[in-house]
Amino acid sequence: KKVGLWSYIKAAFIPRPITVRFLIKVDGEGTPLLIEVNKSSGSELLDQTIRKDLFNSWFDPDPTGDGKDVGKPFYFSLRIE
Repeated sequence: KKVGLWSYIKAAFIPRPITVRFLIKVDGEGTPLLIEVNKSSGSELLDQTIRKDLFNSWFDPDPTGDGKDVGKPFYFSLRIE
């Protein structure tokens, strides 16, 4: 998706702190399968840039260690001061 100049200008003037939340689902190896913006930062450019980077990340597929949460979607929030 192309991003216009206005998106860059708008992103520069978002009031701080910036908070964005994603809904993420990973496979059994911790590779993201699904990442959706759940709460926008107010800038589509910023949201999509972070989303793209999250697809290149690894997440613990079993954070509780009991095997019950493997494949269960979870929320990931990011706050920028």
